[in-house]
Amino acid sequence: MGNIVPQDVGEMILLRQLWTMQSLNDLVDAIIADAQTGEAATSGSGRQSKISQQHTDDLVFGKRPKKPSSTDTEEIAEKTIEELLKLNIGRESEADESPFAPLNNAAEEQVRAHEVYLSMLVTEEDMFAEDVHRWFSSRPELAADDKGRALPLQADKHSSSAVLDAAHNAVKNVIVWSWIESQIAGIDYAVIEARDQNQHEHYDKFYQSICLQILSNVCNYEYTRTQSLLKRNLSKGSKLMKRGTNGLDPAGNYALKLRGKPQEFIKSDPQLHILLTLCQPETTAAKAVSWLKKLGDLYQKIPLEREKFSEEVVDSLGSLAIIVNFIENATKAISMPPPSRKKGQMFIIRAQELEAEINELKKDLDLSEFAVPISKLKEQGKTEGALKRPDEFVVAKAGAKMSDLYSVMLHDCNSYLYEQREDAKAKGKMDWTPLPIEAPKTREELIELRRTSAKDNAKDPTEPTKLYDIIHSNKWAAELDETGFYFSPPDSIQVDSLAFETFTKLFGNSKPRKRIVWEDLEYSLEGIGFSSRSIYGICTYFIADKDIAELPLTIKHPYKSEVSGRTSVILARRLLKAYEWNASAFKLV
Repeated sequence: MGNIVPQDVGEMILLRQLWTMQSLNDLVDAIIADAQTGEAATSGSGRQSKISQQHTDDLVFGKRPKKPSSTDTEEIAEKTIEELLKLNIGRESEADESPFAPLNNAAEEQVRAHEVYLSMLVTEEDMFAEDVHRWFSSRPELAADDKGRALPLQADKHSSSAVLDAAHNAVKNVIVWSWIESQIAGIDYAVIEARDQNQHEHYDKFYQSICLQILSNVCNYEYTRTQSLLKRNLSKGSKLMKRGTNGLDPAGNYALKLRGKPQEFIKSDPQLHILLTLCQPETTAAKAVSWLKKLGDLYQKIPLEREKFSEEVVDSLGSLAIIVNFIENATKAISMPPPSRKKGQMFIIRAQELEAEINELKKDLDLSEFAVPISKLKEQGKTEGALKRPDEFVVAKAGAKMSDLYSVMLHDCNSYLYEQREDAKAKGKMDWTPLPIEAPKTREELIELRRTSAKDNAKDPTEPTKLYDIIHSNKWAAELDETGFYFSPPDSIQVDSLAFETFTKLFGNSKPRKRIVWEDLEYSLEGIGFSSRSIYGICTYFIADKDIAELPLTIKHPYKSEVSGRTSVILARRLLKAYEWNASAFKLV
């Protein structure tokens, strides 16, 4: 009896044994690989033996790889360039197609998906009220700190802040994915130019190197952002998280930290163990891949596990899976460097500064007329008023409405990118040195600059400004007929009875929306020509020939495996915008 260890110690022993077995398995694989390749090199193999031994030691002891020198960085960049050119110059069968088309399409599809939600803020009052309530009920202020202290509950004040948070998050989703898409276009630009002219010397390797680093950084930024949203939603109504006492993050948000360790739930709740691990700062996007796959395997074995957490958690988990999958695919397609805290930081710094400014401003925002209680947003005209008032407030305090704030930010980021490119070309080094980022202007100078930029945008609005102004108009509603669809449906798509019923439910305007079983939706999309691929068992990626659909379609696995409510409304509008589908588009055969 005296030899029995406590349960927590026993679990640590078992975990250590598991890691040891995994290391031994990797070691055996390395020995076998060395045996297969070592026989061919019997002479002059001393250096190779040392390399193999070092590789084996790294597998066993987990030694970190050596940090590359500036020379190594240049060699890697040059190698990447040559590989891209060899792959893409002189291709005749796909001469007109971008070599980065899959990545670009995936980013564009995300931009459109977030645009759709942004455009629905005014027209779907119930959906927006629900979103505001999510932000209100998951705010970090509700979590106690290390000493059990919670911040004062000021419901009216926090309701107003939640309205701005919901709208601001919708805008940021589009902004971030638009910037990701633009960096892929920058990476693609030089290769296409070289391929068209069939000459390597026309290849702008400096521009591509800079865009690669910026892409890596912004993808990591989006990953940490979705990671924070998952953590925030997991903290709701639980005591899993505590509020940090060391102030705010760079964007002015309260930080949430896990109470205890994820390993505490390995046996009692495997899904929670994985979710909490995904929330940890040390879980990078690369590490998240294996954890998401484990979670998908768990869902495959025990489908009911999907229903254990709230719809908010399921939704934020889907967003995390999308960006992790995008990073994984980008890493395979291009030699993307690791995120850097020194290079390519302009977008992230400016985005954090702007978010911090808006977070500070919202403390004085009063929307009690429209959003107290939050259910008031469902009343006619209240949502539109609640979205117009913050813009008026931001104009008064910051000098321009939110759309113009982000337009100025994107303009600054593009200008900085051009200057960085010219500086790198002038110095002729692939291991380019980042230009200093201009310090923030005084508040008076910043407000004056924004007012001037807002006037310029009013004369010749940029695409971002056109897009975000949809928040304050019923443009989409005006384009819809009384049944909620466009007047001119596309050519009819022939479907069987199950698919016809599924799409009729999806595009119907009944309230509440009729529920659609997830498997029926998958079957219906595959029946009209889409092929599907699971993304870690958490999302599904649909793709079809260009004559059916130019862009792919990524759908998060719905809560309780049912497409209903807001999920149904959003998906129907996405299909309408992407493929011009409506209820009249399908014909029963």
